[in-house]
Amino acid sequence: MNYVIMDVVNKWEITYKEGDALLSDNNIRSVGIHLFVLVMCGMLYFLHATPIGVLPFTIVAYIALGYVFLQPLKSMLANLLSVTAVSIIGLFIGLYVLTFPSKMGFNWFFFLFYNLHAITFSEAFHFSLDPSITFWQFILPTVWLWIGLQLKHIVARVQNRRLKDSEATSSSKLL
Repeated sequence: MNYVIMDVVNKWEITYKEGDALLSDNNIRSVGIHLFVLVMCGMLYFLHATPIGVLPFTIVAYIALGYVFLQPLKSMLANLLSVTAVSIIGLFIGLYVLTFPSKMGFNWFFFLFYNLHAITFSEAFHFSLDPSITFWQFILPTVWLWIGLQLKHIVARVQNRRLKDSEATSSSKLL
């Protein structure tokens, strides 16, 4: 089944086949993956796991879940854009709490809760949770998800190339 999006005024049309991945599909899935990894990291903290153990888990979890659940798109830029929702939400939360700070710094904990890996980095590498140090870390989940998505894209291209090569050699043997 094909889905068609049309704009009659500007005279353009986009056709999607069933099974085509969309930017919004990956963005929704990436936010779900991010929330799942947050819960898992929170559980590891609750179990008193060492930060140096939680950090590799976080990185591997983002990359592996991005590989398993996200669908590669046609280009590297489209893949990157398809996982940016996590970082955009983190950026908005970070900008809000930096713009409207609370007296005790309580607002910053909302940002740190959304980016639990920032606490892991600060404890593993012994640096402060100061906003000027941890603010940039909102981009890390997107980078890790994108790496997983790119790995899936590369593996799929290699498998397609091998399949075409094997079909070409088997058809040449028939002749």
